[in-house]
Amino acid sequence: MLKRFTIIFLFTLTSNLIGQDLLSKALEAFGNNQFQEAQVSINNYLQKHPQDAMAFNWLGQIQLAMQNFPQAVDAFNQAHKLSPDDASITLNLARALEKNGQTSEAIQLLKTLSASDNLAFVVKQLLASLYFDQGQYDQAFTIYQRLAEKRQENSYYFKQAGRCALKLTALPEAETYLQKALQLNNKDNDLYILLFNLYKNQQKWPQALQIVQQGLIQFPQDARLLLAAGDSYFAVKKYYQAIAHYQKARQQGDSSAYLYKKLGAAYYYANDYSSALLALKKSIKKDNKDPISFYFLGLVQKELSLNDKAIGSFQKAIALSLPGYLPDVYFHLADAFQKKKQYASAINFYKKVLETDTTRVMPLFYLATIYDAYYKDRQIPLKYYQKFLERADASIPERYKTFALERMEKIREQLHFQKGRKNNKGQ
Repeated sequence: MLKRFTIIFLFTLTSNLIGQDLLSKALEAFGNNQFQEAQVSINNYLQKHPQDAMAFNWLGQIQLAMQNFPQAVDAFNQAHKLSPDDASITLNLARALEKNGQTSEAIQLLKTLSASDNLAFVVKQLLASLYFDQGQYDQAFTIYQRLAEKRQENSYYFKQAGRCALKLTALPEAETYLQKALQLNNKDNDLYILLFNLYKNQQKWPQALQIVQQGLIQFPQDARLLLAAGDSYFAVKKYYQAIAHYQKARQQGDSSAYLYKKLGAAYYYANDYSSALLALKKSIKKDNKDPISFYFLGLVQKELSLNDKAIGSFQKAIALSLPGYLPDVYFHLADAFQKKKQYASAINFYKKVLETDTTRVMPLFYLATIYDAYYKDRQIPLKYYQKFLERADASIPERYKTFALERMEKIREQLHFQKGRKNNKGQ
């Protein structure tokens, strides 16, 4: 609104100076948001005064207000040709070029602009913004750093410098600039989210939770901050607190697949499988391409003894490709098949666990127990029990090791007895 009245004031001044009714009509129409009428008046004036740079400048402003960006570029270009040393016209042309998607041209124009002291900060700020939009974060960072040094009371420059540093993965610098911006303006909820993401990406969850809690003091109903709080509590395994904040975020309008996925996972770890099932189904209804949702759905279904459905969910997770989770998916898929007494399939997926993660130990134990209980060849379970004991460290509960030792002793007795019977038959 202030910009509109500034333009009107300048428009009035020009109108008085040149004493033209057409410009006065354009002013009145522009002030009443009657942009078409303003455009007609300006064009009529330019037919009689084709060398008036400021009139073309006003035409460009009108075209921008109408979001006719190509026409705005044309008008400002004409004004720039007539008055190439006018910094304000050059700046307007750069803005129009940026709006028209000609960001590179806008950058080149601003780089050649010799602005007055009054326009220097405006030019640099626009140039930095264009660099940022173009993904040229190092150039943008340099400008925002200089602006922040000269205007140390301006939180925006510190915020933008922090954003550039984040893009450049200069994390200590990002934290410094963002924290300074927050000191200057604790009413900017974006700063809390930016700092949360900074700490989240470094797995600094206590700091992430602390910054989110600070944000919630200022913005207790901000859905993004509530979701971030839920993620922070989830990461430190405080699942009931995570659930509470996810639910608050949902009440504030977040109905995303991500929220329901995390809510379902939190319910799963809190052993509330019915609620987890409901949340995960909602997540998948919104996004049926997320393998993690299907993975947790399979875990929940397995806990609810819905083994057929669990198998289907795990297979869907595998089909959607989830490299980091594949060993876990294979393991739970094998367990589901084992509970259904489909031992060949269970063996197949326990072996896939070992193929995708050679550090796993428990699949060796379960392979041994299946071969031990349901297969005649006694050498196979003996081999897997032996491998299991060789690799079982202190993290494996002693009951599994004791069971393996006892079974190995029994199997060796069986093999010794079988060998004795063969020898007797041979005599």
